[in-house]
Amino acid sequence: MRKNRKQMVFIAILAVVMISLTGCSSLRAWVQDVPVWVIEKPSNTLTKIYFTGQGSDADGNEMTARQAAQQGLLDEISEFLGYDVHDLYKRELLQSQALGELDLTITKEFQKVENGILTIHLLAEANRKTISTLVRANLDNIRADESKIDAPESEAKASYKRQDDYNAFRLYLKAAAEAYQSPLAASKARYEGLMDEAISVLMGLNFQLTDTDDMQGSFHARVTRGTGIFAPKIVSFPVKAVFPVKNAAGNVRQEELKQSTDTKGLVSFTPSHTNFRGSGTFTMYFDLSEIVEELSDTVGADDVYVTEMRKIIVDKRLEVPFSITSEVAGSVIVASMLDYSKNGTLLTATASLDSLIEMLQQDGIYANRIDPNNDLGTESKVLQFARANFADTRSIAVIGSAGVHSVVKSGDRYVASIKGSARVYSLKDGSLYAQTGEFAANGVGLTSDLAVTAAFKRFGQVAASLVIGKLL
Repeated sequence: MRKNRKQMVFIAILAVVMISLTGCSSLRAWVQDVPVWVIEKPSNTLTKIYFTGQGSDADGNEMTARQAAQQGLLDEISEFLGYDVHDLYKRELLQSQALGELDLTITKEFQKVENGILTIHLLAEANRKTISTLVRANLDNIRADESKIDAPESEAKASYKRQDDYNAFRLYLKAAAEAYQSPLAASKARYEGLMDEAISVLMGLNFQLTDTDDMQGSFHARVTRGTGIFAPKIVSFPVKAVFPVKNAAGNVRQEELKQSTDTKGLVSFTPSHTNFRGSGTFTMYFDLSEIVEELSDTVGADDVYVTEMRKIIVDKRLEVPFSITSEVAGSVIVASMLDYSKNGTLLTATASLDSLIEMLQQDGIYANRIDPNNDLGTESKVLQFARANFADTRSIAVIGSAGVHSVVKSGDRYVASIKGSARVYSLKDGSLYAQTGEFAANGVGLTSDLAVTAAFKRFGQVAASLVIGKLL
């Protein structure tokens, strides 16, 4: 019994001695059946710097595992040098298992298969003098590259403290773009951190409607950081408004206005476009598309951070349904248009009046027409006639005149140009209520007569759109 105890004590003492002599790494290597350098990289010496890399492939593909191990090796080299060397050395390392510029060679390789997974370990050694010289030579470049990132980042932080959130966001993106393009080893982590900061600024903004009057076409909003009565009001933050307008042909297109918030964080839009009427949606966005596109050009449109920022901008938009009508919508007015030939002769055709009345009716304005003739050959005579016959039942008269300015042949077609104007009168006293000013309209046709007719028709459409704008 005593003999067995002595043996057990001896074995324990022997194990302690072995561990003290060989170290934990050696014991772990012995237990795992791998070389010691796989467990612990050799210590650098006065002449050598050591690097290791490890790569695996679940299908047991040796080439794939070796490339992954070389990737890990380049990761360590990049960290040591302070800048990314993957693109610079990847091919050379794959082809020659060495890097001439660093005086580096892969000296050892170990392969192990466990549960069908092939793992390759690589050990490389570089000449300490050569690689240290390269580090010193690149130190100034590293500092310059770091400064390109650090400077806008510092400015972004300062802007945020001043509650200048737009410039904070812009400068974070500028710093992020520099980090993305930087050869520094830590550039990826810097890029991700800076983008997180930029998104944090964007997410912290609150966009809220204030005293908007959608019936009158007046839209107001405020930008703050956070919510609540004491939330900081964000000054000089750009906002874009998008709204539909109907052109003279009755087609709808999107129009834009841009403003920046004032000292109270407020932004206001009151579209003065003559064709802003009817029903639709008035949308306000943070106007950040230009700086986001600049970043996208650098990092790619499918970058996850760019995608997230675009989503946040869309999610924070304000949409206001509106319904704006003319003051005379639903009522009946009097309308007349006088068309003249190039030599000043009054035409019997009424193309401009026909299209004027058609366009007015699309906006809910109906018209009693007065067709011109020899007795009603001027605007003053038409107005006099309208007052005498309609003043008791109608309040507004739209009267215009237009003449042929030119007709030219272009190829196998003719192009006609019409010039003129239109005015809105009060039938009560004959006073001028509003006027369009002179404008022109063109038309194209296979003959000169067809071109003139098309131009007069277009003139009536434009006149209607301008008149409706005056009546809003």
